[in-house]
Amino acid sequence: MSLLPAVSPPTTTVDSLTVTISDELYANFSQLECEQQEQARRLHANDSAGDNSSGTESSGCPVAWDGLSCWPAVPPSSLLQRSCRLLLLNIEEGASTVLRTTMHHLNDETFAYRLCDSEGHWVLNTTNYNACIALISQADPDAYPFEAPSLLPVAVSGIVASLSLISLLLLTIAAVIFLKFTTLACSRTRVHTQLVFALGLHSFSLLFIAAPVVVRYIFPSARLVSIATQFPWACKVTLCAKLYSSNAAINWMFVEGHLLHSKVSTQVFKSSAPFRAYYTIGWGLPLASVVPWAVVTELSYPDRACWEGYARHSAVWFLIAPRLIAVLINSVFLVNIVRILISKAKADLTENSQFRAALKATLVLFPLLGLTHLLFAINPQNSIAIPRLKEAYLVLSAALQSSQTHYGLRLRRA
Repeated sequence: MSLLPAVSPPTTTVDSLTVTISDELYANFSQLECEQQEQARRLHANDSAGDNSSGTESSGCPVAWDGLSCWPAVPPSSLLQRSCRLLLLNIEEGASTVLRTTMHHLNDETFAYRLCDSEGHWVLNTTNYNACIALISQADPDAYPFEAPSLLPVAVSGIVASLSLISLLLLTIAAVIFLKFTTLACSRTRVHTQLVFALGLHSFSLLFIAAPVVVRYIFPSARLVSIATQFPWACKVTLCAKLYSSNAAINWMFVEGHLLHSKVSTQVFKSSAPFRAYYTIGWGLPLASVVPWAVVTELSYPDRACWEGYARHSAVWFLIAPRLIAVLINSVFLVNIVRILISKAKADLTENSQFRAALKATLVLFPLLGLTHLLFAINPQNSIAIPRLKEAYLVLSAALQSSQTHYGLRLRRA
């Protein structure tokens, strides 16, 4: 797309009734405030329309957040503009240099704009910042505060949603198999079932968080308000469920390791395993770590949608510490199990094949499940040496965390 003149807004018309509207108020709104404005607008429109559910369809373009700034609702066939100077003044982070080097080049006749067509839809659902970019790049070629919204969040959400849906279906099948066929009932399959439940809750939580992002992108004209705005409590509860199930999955993997290690090394559970203690470890301890984390995070980020940026808060150690402990202890179990297996293999060449299969599955499951549930705490940033490090991490983390069904289903072979 060619850059537009940097002096005045374009005179492109949507139809013969196009009107030009200038806005300053909404430029100060955050994304959360922007989405709240759209929610309020929709409620007001529905109240005004009464029982006529289609009354809001032709009311014009909705309030929109473009990744940088908030734009108000406008009537159909409108051109909405905002001065580049005002946009720069409202960039919160990383713009101090830009402000010093370029602000004196800007004037109030340089605009970014959005077009609302005659049917009440934003044209291409994008904001045209070309005039601002042209003027700023002339003053400082390295200053580029206006960037097109990245498709990475949508891509990551698409990966998470699709893989989580597949995982949820397969985990449901695994749970039915474990519960339906009583001939499989034993201590190990009881633990397997609990792990499948934990992974299923995790997959459902991921799907619930990621699916709306994908739907909003595929159907932009549907005017969907994000769950984080319309139901902020639901988004936070879902995040808590995701992190709780993640901790629970690691703890049940710890139980898997403890059970196998006990049978191999001491055989202390010849009659029955201590499932009361196992349930406390698997479902109780994760709750004891998630609840204080949620309280501290809510006190620290009460106004952030879904506690955005929670991984950078020190309270995240409420979640990380128990995971690290479980993974480290499981590693000790693994080393000792391998040592015992080697000793038995040397002494008895007719080692039980099922025991070997169980060990093989466990050796794969422990590190993979543990590491994937710890990935969220790494949160790397791009650097000069690796400019796409953060993007690669997000894609890898999304793929691993939402595709753990493969590892969970391998338990059936153990």
